[in-house]
Order: sequence, then structure tokens, then C-alpha cells
Amino acid sequence: MAILTQNRYGKAEIRLVAVDRTDDQHRLTDLTVHVALSGAFEGAYRSGENTTLLPTDSQKNAVYALAAERGPEPVEEFGLALGRHFLAGNPEVECAQVHLVQHAWNRLGERHSFTAAESARRTATVSATRSGASVCAGIDGLMLLNTTGSEFRGFRRDRYTTLPEASDRILASRVRARWVRRSLDGTDWDDEYATARESMTSAFVDTYSTSLQQTLLVMGERVLTDCPDIARVHLSLSNVHHLPALSLYGLQGVVEEKAQRVYVASAQPHGVIEGTVTRNDTDGMAASDPAWTAAEGWPW
Repeated sequence: MAILTQNRYGKAEIRLVAVDRTDDQHRLTDLTVHVALSGAFEGAYRSGENTTLLPTDSQKNAVYALAAERGPEPVEEFGLALGRHFLAGNPEVECAQVHLVQHAWNRLGERHSFTAAESARRTATVSATRSGASVCAGIDGLMLLNTTGSEFRGFRRDRYTTLPEASDRILASRVRARWVRRSLDGTDWDDEYATARESMTSAFVDTYSTSLQQTLLVMGERVLTDCPDIARVHLSLSNVHHLPALSLYGLQGVVEEKAQRVYVASAQPHGVIEGTVTRNDTDGMAASDPAWTAAEGWPW
């Protein structure tokens, strides 16, 4: 008989908007939450015995109820509360994973009006087990662009290479990053998120780039320098290509470009550069972390 070696089930794309009306200046929190439970559920898979299954609808309800009871911020703490809730009431659950994406809004005026903010989203992935919990925090969709200060030359060529060398190019990237801490003790999640985001942004701005790989390493090193409790950070940089429009469409002899340079922003296909930057002194931390690993597979 075949063996069920892995399982998980849960509720995806739980949309939650919470409004804190404690003061006249309301606070708005907009989240998408994904929940996945894994454990001793083989009976449900083999014979349809459902007595061990907490319905995914109940998981969804728990997200809304806990948000009302304790508030949904910071998202890392909210994820930990959800993970511990699912463990406490369900002895068959061996691991509760929660992935949260925060959608930003900017305040208009002084009280209760908002406008949707930029595309960058704060993220958190929580993995809670009987032996402990871990958190992988991060950001997704952070758009960065330098109009100069970037080149790409001296690369390998083969018979299919048509890319010309660039001594002065636009460097634009959509950044996805995730990081884990040495421990969960004494964490100011909001401050650490803000610092890590600023570190990546300032490193991108300050670096004369000879390749996106080089820029990635500088960004990761800056995060570890500015956030001493972060043990490692993974960066995935999508290279959003900007192609010179006149040469691309054969207009260089028809139109005089002068100082106004015109480009075609090409969303697809695009290059993707990835790398993980880890401290030399990780104080015996395991090479893999449950929340770190789980973050690689979300959303699902």
C-alpha cells in the first residue's frame, strides 16, 4: 500500500480589513491571510474519516475573530497568535503555517480617509509547532529605479547572444526579500521592517552597479549591518528592462533624441537575480528555518 508522506490543508486568500476606531484618527489594516495545517490526517485521506479535520471555514473564521479580539498588527505577532491558536485546539496538528501579506494605504487628511499606496507589500510567514515557532518577515513588490549609475559589460557571449554592452543604462528592479532573526526575543517588528526596507533602498541608491548581482549583495550586506538581529536575508530581484525605444524601432535616424531619452519598459520576459546573504556568526542557527522554508512556497 502506498504511504502518504506529506499533507497539508487550509484556507487561502482570506481578505481582512480592520479599522481601529480607538481615536478620532482611525487606523486601517488590510491583509490577505493564508492558513495551512499539517499533521496526523491520514485517516481523512484514506477513508474519509473527518473527525480530526478543522474545516477550512473555521480557519477563516478564526482569522477574523482573532483580528477583532487582539488586533491584526504587527502582522508577525498576529501570525504567531493564529499559529498558536490552531495548535492549542487541534491535537492532530503538528505544524500550523500562516502567511500574511499587508496591503498599504496612505492617509488622506487627519481622520478617516485613505488612498491605496504603492505596490510594495509587507509579508510575514509563521511556522508554529509543538516545540516552538519561527517567523520569516519580508517585503514583496518594492519597485526601485536608477536612471543612471548602472552598466553591464564584459559578459560571456555565445552564438545566440545579441545583447549589446551597456555603459550607461536604467536599472530598475522589483524586489522581493525575506529575512529571519537570531531569535524572537525583544522584537520591535515595525521598526525592524522599516529599517530593513530603508537599508535595501539606500543601498540600491548608493551603489554604482556593474551588475544586478553586485547590487543584490550590497543590499543584503546593508540589511545585516543595519539590523544586527537579522541572521540572514534572501533577495530576489526582477530586472525590469528598459530598452532604448528609438534604436529598438529603427527611429534613430528619423527623430533627434537630444537630452530626452525614451525607453520601452518591458515587463515580460525579465531577468531574475537571487541570492541569500548570511552572517558569519549565526550563533549555531540551523541552516534551514521552518518559516523560511515555508515562505518559499507561498502563496499556494
